[in-house]
Amino acid sequence: MASVRRVRHKTLVDGARQIMLQIARWLPGRPIVIVADSIFSAIDLLAAVWNRVSVVTRLRFDARLFAPAEPREAGAIRRPRRNAERLPTLAQRPLEPRITLIVHDPHYR
Repeated sequence: MASVRRVRHKTLVDGARQIMLQIARWLPGRPIVIVADSIFSAIDLLAAVWNRVSVVTRLRFDARLFAPAEPREAGAIRRPRRNAERLPTLAQRPLEPRITLIVHDPHYR
């Protein structure tokens, strides 16, 4: 259908971003928490909605995590780095004492 109308196909993440921001416009001043699958843990999506919507997603234990890249310097000729140094995976990190794990029973009574 998109090829017939000669428009680019909207990805699932782009559609989710648009829907999340629309819900935030419909409900101004109300805290919005969206629980989503791991496909929605895309950094572009979370960066676009972080100040309007709280998003809870799954993250794989072996996910590749990186520190934020340094901001681009003014007048720099080279392309800026996309990722900074690699961080340990969740499985490699020791459990911090200030973090409390909550076991949730998904079955409603």
